[in-house]
Amino acid sequence: MAEVATEPVSWLWHPYIPKGKLTLLEGDPGIGKSWISLAITTALSLGKGLPGAEVTEPQAVLLASAEDGLGDTIRPRLDAMGSDVGNVHAIKGALDFGNGGLAMLEGYIDHVRPALVIIDPLVAYIGAGVDIHRANETRAVMAKLADIAEKHGCAILGVRHLTKGGTLKPIYRGLGSIDFAAACRSVLMAGC
Repeated sequence: MAEVATEPVSWLWHPYIPKGKLTLLEGDPGIGKSWISLAITTALSLGKGLPGAEVTEPQAVLLASAEDGLGDTIRPRLDAMGSDVGNVHAIKGALDFGNGGLAMLEGYIDHVRPALVIIDPLVAYIGAGVDIHRANETRAVMAKLADIAEKHGCAILGVRHLTKGGTLKPIYRGLGSIDFAAACRSVLMAGC
C-alpha cells in the first residue's frame, strides 16, 4: 500500500452518485425508480445540476431500459420533464452482460461519452447464463461493469427491484445476491 496514491472520490451528485463507480437505485415496483432516473437524466441533459449541486455544462446520458418503451414511455416522460433529448441516448435491443453484452455496452460508452449510464432494470441485462442469486456469478459480472465505469470515468446507475421480504433490512431486500449491493459504491432506495 505504500506505493498506492490516495485519491478523492469524484461525484456526479454528492454524496449519492459517484463518478467512475457503480450505484444502485432500489425500490418496490411502481414506486418511481424509473421516473427518478429520468429526472436525474433531465437535470444532467440540461446542465441544471442535481438537488444541492451546482449548475454544470449539459452532459450526455446513456439509457438501457428493458421494461419501458422508448417511444411510448421514456420519450414522453423526458419531454414532460423538459429534458434536452439531444443529450440522451438509448440502447435499442437487449444486451446480455454474461455473453458479450459488456463489450457492446462499452462500445456505446466509447461512442456517446456519457456522464451517466442507466441500466433499468439491472437484472434484465445480467444474462440468462448468470444465476443472480449466486454471489460468485453475480460478482464476476458486477466487477466487469465496475471496471468499465472506472475506465471511462462515468457513473453507472443500476435500477433494481426489491423482493417481497418486508421483514429483512432494506439492504438485503434487493432482488438477487447481496453482491449486487456489495459491488456498488452507493445504494439508494426509492420509497414513500
